[in-house]
Amino acid sequence: MLRVKCASHTLKFGHLFDHHFPKLSIRGSEFDGFGVFAQEPIKKGAVAIPLYGVLYRISKAKVKCPKYGFQFGDDFELGPANEATFLNHSCEPNLYVNDDWVLITMRDISIGEELTMDYDIADFFDYGFECRCKSEKCRKNYHGKICADKKFREENGRFFTPYLKEKFGLV
Repeated sequence: MLRVKCASHTLKFGHLFDHHFPKLSIRGSEFDGFGVFAQEPIKKGAVAIPLYGVLYRISKAKVKCPKYGFQFGDDFELGPANEATFLNHSCEPNLYVNDDWVLITMRDISIGEELTMDYDIADFFDYGFECRCKSEKCRKNYHGKICADKKFREENGRFFTPYLKEKFGLV
């Protein structure tokens, strides 16, 4: 299995070679711009999208880091080079990043349903935006550092990325 060590995490790429990934499409989204949609049913717990792309050292980047990325360490961000680039935020997501840095379904996903993730469980940057997810659990604003809130960690910590689990002592 191909592995890459970065910061305190190891990326494992074996799943890129020996796994069936669901058929997905990218098209206009009611959330924002474009989104990722299921073209076939996807079961809860399935690997939906592998994470791979360009790993940026934020403090040394000579180019602007991508708008949509996954924080991999205090100074590292993974700019995805696949469908993950087009994942929109939802306060009631259907994907999370597991300990192998793979996007996993949180529940069954129907044909035509948009795949989403909660950006608040994926990074710890000081920025924000008005949320337009319209879910019943909508927090109205994304502000990048809510994962520091104890109640938020208690409710959502099991879905944090490996980086955030380590940062907040959830491993």
